Amino acid sequence: MSDPNHIIHPPFKRVTQQDPSLQQKIAQYMAQVLGKQESEVKVRLPLPTLFAGKLQIHGGGNFFQTAAVSCRPAAPARRNCYYEVILEARNHHLVQVIRYGDLEKIFVLTLPPNKFFTSLSGKTLVLALITPWNTKGKDTVSKNTYLLSRHATIVTDM
Repeated sequence: MSDPNHIIHPPFKRVTQQDPSLQQKIAQYMAQVLGKQESEVKVRLPLPTLFAGKLQIHGGGNFFQTAAVSCRPAAPARRNCYYEVILEARNHHLVQVIRYGDLEKIFVLTLPPNKFFTSLSGKTLVLALITPWNTKGKDTVSKNTYLLSRHATIVTDM
């Protein structure tokens, strides 16, 4: 399966039942994106259609594996544990921040064609469930960085 920006690789797993915890996290994320109330979003959200183990950015870009795929006995011992966040500061400047965490799930969510979802109506999104690490803001490029603890899982766009 592919879209203009992502190529999703096996292993695939079709979603057959609702995971209330994941649906809650998706609703939290989509409420932020849409600027709507979480409770409004939650009742309109469909189930994700597919879980994937690997994802590649189109055109030879980065390759990501979920923690479950990375830990399989036959898999190489490589982990994708950093991600980039672009934040808007109070002075309206964008700030790039590198954070660290475990990529737990990659999943596909197709939103129904409904004006409630505004510009995302009818779109297919590739989302990720991430467990961020607490590293006290240290960046491995400049300092030895240690995993101190884990934060609560979040959903974000790939």
